[in-house]
Amino acid sequence: MGTRQLFNTDLRGMKNPEIIIMINTLLVSLMGVSMSVLSFFLKDVYRDYKKLSEQVNHLHREVNTHMRLSQEQMQLAQKLTERHRQQIEQLQRQCAKVLANITSE
Repeated sequence: MGTRQLFNTDLRGMKNPEIIIMINTLLVSLMGVSMSVLSFFLKDVYRDYKKLSEQVNHLHREVNTHMRLSQEQMQLAQKLTERHRQQIEQLQRQCAKVLANITSE
């Protein structure tokens, strides 16, 4: 099926402006179709981008939460270590007093 049969026109009888208008119309139609196809794919790309962006934000919040919790655990461990050190020193002083009392008797 040739071009003349597709459009049912005889290109020999057309004048130059008519050919240009016909080609222009065809090109604009192709451009419209290509824009429609492109917008369809861009919607998918944008939707995927939004999903990935939401996942990254969620993971960022989780990382910040874990970092904050680990810092709090480290601070708690330091406080407990200091408290245990003080208790050990107190027990050592008490033991030294008891040993001094035993040896003095």
